[in-house]
Amino acid sequence: MTIHAERDAFTVAFDSARVGTDAMLAAVKKLGYRPRVAASSLESDDPSDVPGAAVPGEIPEPIRSALTRPDPRERFLLVDFHASWCAPCKVIERIIFSNPETMARLEAFAPVKVDTDRFPEAAKHFGVKALPTLLVLDRQGTVLYRHVGPITPKQLVEDLDSLGPK
Repeated sequence: MTIHAERDAFTVAFDSARVGTDAMLAAVKKLGYRPRVAASSLESDDPSDVPGAAVPGEIPEPIRSALTRPDPRERFLLVDFHASWCAPCKVIERIIFSNPETMARLEAFAPVKVDTDRFPEAAKHFGVKALPTLLVLDRQGTVLYRHVGPITPKQLVEDLDSLGPK
């Protein structure tokens, strides 16, 4: 399991057979951070198992097209990986993408919605293992931010603010 703490973006890898998730999260909180589980996977040589990593090769659609759309205001892309059957995806759509504060903050980002059932290669390329997954990409397609699972509007705005574009 890998845990990412906000803003300092450090990763803690640990053996869950020896230390429980709750104990690890409590230790990170005791240090003054607000941790979140960003990914959990078995060790593998597959680059898609590494949070933030993209599989080498050409970036698949629809992200490839979004990367080439010229708009000087949108330095980064916010990619929302979702599926029609995903209940947490619908919650994010309803709560995050209808929140005025969040929508104002997202004006600096080019939005890209990727239905993983229609575009499985895009999900595979970016190592999407669970839904919903939000990524921020620079214009070269490099992953700058990854969030897996539910998120509050406030936390998303804070996370996006830490990236800089406004």
